[in-house]
Amino acid sequence: MLNTAQTISAGASLVVAPGANFILRGGITNSSDSTFTDPRDGQVYTFRYIGNQVWMTQNLNYYVYGSYWYNNNPANGARYGRLYDWLTAYIGVAPPGWRLPSRAEWDTLAAYLGGNSVAGGKMKTTDSWASPNTAATNSSGFNGLPGGSCTTTGYIVFSEMDSVGYWWNSDFVDISTTKAYSLDYNYARASRGTSGRSVGYSVRCIRDSIVTSPPPVLATVETKNVFPVTTNTAVTGGTVPQNGGSPVTVSGVVWDTLPNPTVTASFKTEHAPVIPIRFTDTLTGLQPMKKYYIRAYATNGVGTAYGEEFHFWTVWNQDSTFTDPRDGQVYTFRRIGEQVWMTQNLNYNTAGSLCYENDPANCGTYGRLYNWDTAQIVAPPGWHLPSYAEWYQLANYVADAGALKSTSPLWQLPNVGANNSSGFSALPGGLSINGSFSFKNQYGHWWTTRPDPSYSYLAYFTQLRYDNSSFRADTIFKDNFMSVRCIRD
Repeated sequence: MLNTAQTISAGASLVVAPGANFILRGGITNSSDSTFTDPRDGQVYTFRYIGNQVWMTQNLNYYVYGSYWYNNNPANGARYGRLYDWLTAYIGVAPPGWRLPSRAEWDTLAAYLGGNSVAGGKMKTTDSWASPNTAATNSSGFNGLPGGSCTTTGYIVFSEMDSVGYWWNSDFVDISTTKAYSLDYNYARASRGTSGRSVGYSVRCIRDSIVTSPPPVLATVETKNVFPVTTNTAVTGGTVPQNGGSPVTVSGVVWDTLPNPTVTASFKTEHAPVIPIRFTDTLTGLQPMKKYYIRAYATNGVGTAYGEEFHFWTVWNQDSTFTDPRDGQVYTFRRIGEQVWMTQNLNYNTAGSLCYENDPANCGTYGRLYNWDTAQIVAPPGWHLPSYAEWYQLANYVADAGALKSTSPLWQLPNVGANNSSGFSALPGGLSINGSFSFKNQYGHWWTTRPDPSYSYLAYFTQLRYDNSSFRADTIFKDNFMSVRCIRD
């Protein structure tokens, strides 16, 4: 055991003999990486303090049965480390003095970095990730990399390198399910999840250490999405996952027509602390067609902390109308969040389009069906076919796809979750494949502008279904026929 009188300077290498024990008190005082040499194979890893924890800043690359290089390529091991099934990771793959982190230890890291909703950006490297690598700064020095995953039974299949990084937790749920953390190229968050034990994920080690309690800091606050929104009300709220080491005395939301609302200068709600701190508020007295800024807050002994700021527009009292100058047809439209959507499917008659079962009555109810090439150019002036990202902006805004589905009896029962609270009024217009018609009254399908990057004959569409309230996207042949829903330029 290292004597407590000994010190380890920043940048120093720490070599621990197999079977040795040590206890570290205090810590390295700067934020630069130090190095550790694994006595089992001589590999050198970097590590650093992040908050009150000591993390390796590289994934483990120690060979043991039950571990794999991505695509069996040693170069991937040098960059991303090895992938391990959970049992291999759990029973002791970490070097002496280090261990597989628990879910609680991952949560502590995320909380120190501002909460799960933003921690991922601070943990991801600014390179090696697929675009857009949302919010990546690596300000923590964690050096999170997209090492992907693999199957470990039967034929080994590798996937998701450059897009997702997965790391095992030491916790397990049951005999076949365990816990993991992940970072994604498309999100700023650090995600908590579960997984089957047989997949291969990365291992990031945390050091065995004893540290003193840190001084209290501001609480960690997360703002809830704002939805639904009407002409003069909006529903939002927040959570306080970490109190910062000091009891929270009051929490709520603040809002204003100017950015960065505060508890001293804006409208606010107040809640007495009830553990766990989670609250929902309905804001009233808002003005129609106005932009508001909102964020959750929590006050503890250190001060007042704020969650992420959102903005939203209050809506029109009813749908507005637009007349297509090409044929005189009138369409309704409305603002949903930051976007303005038609609330009917397009029904413009042109080459490359048809009615379901070639029945004009179906065009009158559900709009026409278009092949993908036609869908790209068929929108009226001032409108366009939505991109894949614009569809997902809508889905993320409403949170539950039931808010997009009409409550019309045109949907087959049970029409799960449908409430049309967004006013989007989606209908199940079906599709046409190779001259056959399917799924009217069951599914609605809408084209996006996004072609498949790998197969030129495929393109992306979105789907809503009668039997669940989820929002789905997939690819299909471009020469099939689907609905078009327009968004305003």
